[in-house]
This record gives sequence, C-alpha cells and structure tokens, in this order.
Amino acid sequence: MNSSNASTQPTDPLSQTSSVIETLVSKRVQHLQYIQNIHKRAEINEMRNVKGFSVQEEEEEEKDSTRGAQVPNIYWMNTCPLTLHEITSFTHPSQLSHRLSQWFHLGISLAPLLQLPSGWWFLRALGQLVEEWEYHFSNLVGQGMRYLRAMTGIIGSSSSSSSASSALSSSSTNLSNSLGQQVGNANNSSSGSLSSSGSGGSGVNNGAAPNAGGVSAGPSTLTTTGGGVSAQHSSTGLANGSVLNQSIGSTQSHHSVAPSRPIKPMIQRVNGTIVYEFLRTPHVPHTLSYTQVIYSLCDILTLVYRKILSEKHALLQSATVSHFDIRDIILRIDSKLKSEFFGVLSRDLNTLVMHKVKGELGEMEALLNENYNLRGERKG
Repeated sequence: MNSSNASTQPTDPLSQTSSVIETLVSKRVQHLQYIQNIHKRAEINEMRNVKGFSVQEEEEEEKDSTRGAQVPNIYWMNTCPLTLHEITSFTHPSQLSHRLSQWFHLGISLAPLLQLPSGWWFLRALGQLVEEWEYHFSNLVGQGMRYLRAMTGIIGSSSSSSSASSALSSSSTNLSNSLGQQVGNANNSSSGSLSSSGSGGSGVNNGAAPNAGGVSAGPSTLTTTGGGVSAQHSSTGLANGSVLNQSIGSTQSHHSVAPSRPIKPMIQRVNGTIVYEFLRTPHVPHTLSYTQVIYSLCDILTLVYRKILSEKHALLQSATVSHFDIRDIILRIDSKLKSEFFGVLSRDLNTLVMHKVKGELGEMEALLNENYNLRGERKG
C-alpha cells in the first residue's frame, strides 16, 4: 500500500511544489466558505430566536442573498448550532473592534491587488502588503524591531522596491484615484460594509486619492496607530521632491520581465518615517459591521487564493526565480493570514462550542441527578 501511494505522488521538485500549492489553495477556499456558511447559519438562528419565523419566512431567509443558493444547515465541527449573538459576545468588545479594524483594512488593501499584473509582481505586492499590515497592527515591541530592520530598506535608494513598484504604476493609478473618491463617500455614510470590489482605501486619513504606489495625493500626515508610527505622505511631503514617488514611477512598464531575485518583503523607511506601499489606512468614522467584514474578507481572500492558483504555472515555470522561493513566499503569506484571520476565528469558534457543550452537559447531569434523587425518595 505504501509503495502504491508513493508511486502516485509527484517525484520531481517542480511537481511537488505545484501539488503543495494546489492542496493549500483547495484547503483554504473550503475553509473560507465554511466560515461564511457558519456565520450565515448563525444569522438565521439569531433571527429565528428573535423574530420567531414562520415556515415560509424561514425558507426565504435561508436563501443566500449573494448567490441565491440555499444556506446549508451546518454546525461548527458538527457539534451544536450557534447564534450570531453568541459569536460576537464571546469576544471582548474592544478586542472585537480591533479585529474588525484589522480585517477591514486588510480587505480594502487586498482588493486592488487583484487587478495587478500576474505572476511575480502580484506575489511581491501581496507579500509586501501582508508585511505592512502585520507591522501596522503589531504591538510596540514588534514595531520597534521592524523599524530598526527597516533602516536598510530606504525606498528612495532601494533597487528592489523601485523595480517591483514600477511594474504596478500604470495599472494602479486609475484604480487608486477611484478608491480615493470611494473613501470620501464612505466617510459620509453610515454603512459598515466592506466591498469586495476594493472600495475604501487611500492610505490616508483624509480620504485623498493615492498615487501609483499607494502614496497619498493629500497633505502629509503622521499618525500613531496600534502603538506604532504610521505615515502617509503627499507628493510634496517626501524630502520636498517625492522620494517615494520617484521610486515608484520609474521607466519600466508592468510588462517588464520579473526580476531574477527572491521576494523579500520589508518595511520601508523614507527620511526616518515608515511608509506603506500597498497598505491602505483610511479613517473609519462609524462602527464596522461584523458580518459584512467577515463575508467580504472571505470573498476577497478566496479570489486571492484562486489568483495564486491560476498563476501557479507561470510562477513555477519562470526561469528567473526558483520555484522553492515561490513556494516559500506563498506559505509564508498563508501562515500570516491564517494566524491573524481564519485561524483566529476557528480557535474562537472551537472554544465557544466547547463551552456551550460543556454547559449543556452540565445541565443534563443536574437533571439526571435530580431524577435519580426523586426515584430514590419514592422507593424510600
């Protein structure tokens, strides 16, 4: 049996790497869909408890509004049903608010990357975004260590940032201008939804439209978020001459050949200030909707993973970058997304279900003991 299994597995390194990527993407897409369905079912259970639906109303409510499909009647790990109130109240409000802000900014920053050129450039942008996102929401100690490491990552003189960013300039400018307008509109609305089309992020608190690399076209701002320094600059705010914009707006087009070097995301510094290349951090003046953030980010991440899979062949067949480097950066990105999003949700849901099952078993034990005592008294 072992020999037959070994014979079905790919033997050459390229095929093994391809198999790893396919398995990873399939697993993550299923996991994200499962999380969505669990929350949709929790919403239905909540409405059922609060409103007392009729049979017809339940059938209408169980239709998935986005796909017109039936929401499966599933339990988390096939244990017990959950309501939306149970899920949201399980986490402390301040911690939940921080998570929603973290996931919201990830979603609005990921969405524009789906329109970037395929292959090396997309993977490099994805890795850089996750690095910036992790830095932005890390504690003071984590930010301080990365700030020191960013000393050698000055954008104005770094060839790696210049080469990678130049490939994104032409494809990102129009999209970024559109996003800046959408942020301004979002600040005037009361909706807490996160659009999977990429609405909401300019990387500046005043909602100004960004330049090609995510540099704000509005005034230079310096904010402290999550215990660390976060900066968004205008084209006039970087050394009186847009050092970052010069780096991004180089002469290469997005049709350039991918550089022959591994992808190494790094926090960038310009004149002593941390600058984000892809992370968008708009001010959100209203409370975010838990379900809309969850649903939208799951949708966006599903598209991201599928884009990785669709470009797997082009990435692995590239003669400029080792397929081992491609595999390593994909696994590293996946590990960070898992530890900060769907892994967090899975751990919380596991703990919640265990507490709920333990409570129900405790009630059952008390009831059985009461019945046993009553039978003993009758016999006596």
